Amino acid sequence: MEHERDKSSGATGRRGVPATSHPGPLATIERVYVAASALEIDRAEQAIADLERRDIAVTSTWTINVRNVGASNPREASNYDRARWASTCLDEVRHSDLLWFLVPAMGAPTRGAWVELGYAIARGMTIVLSGDTRQSIFSALGVEMLADIEALELIARIADRAEVER
Repeated sequence: MEHERDKSSGATGRRGVPATSHPGPLATIERVYVAASALEIDRAEQAIADLERRDIAVTSTWTINVRNVGASNPREASNYDRARWASTCLDEVRHSDLLWFLVPAMGAPTRGAWVELGYAIARGMTIVLSGDTRQSIFSALGVEMLADIEALELIARIADRAEVER
């Protein structure tokens, strides 16, 4: 599906998407939310550690909860707990400047991370994705990278630029 040029300005963003569909990579970032499949918790914890080593604040705490509970969505959990966990994740996205989605391989089960991506898109946040990003058209609304290390380097450059501008 081809997107039309933004008729109001004639401008297009990455891959023909109207430039107003997402903020550019020059946005100021201080806090990052890392979204991923709970099945790739080690990958998410590595990304969080890499960000923290670069003095970039990370808001996402879902990995801690999954380790404590033993699953991202235990079937026996109460509706109250499930709603509390979901609300916490969305609050953490809301209190972030950038969402980094570690996109799993096609077919890998993940639900929460896609919801978090949609929430970040709706909020107009800066979004960086790494991994198998071509599996969804919505990935094109952020900056797509093949490798996590490339995404990390981009986020670090944005954070460094923001620090200099302050």
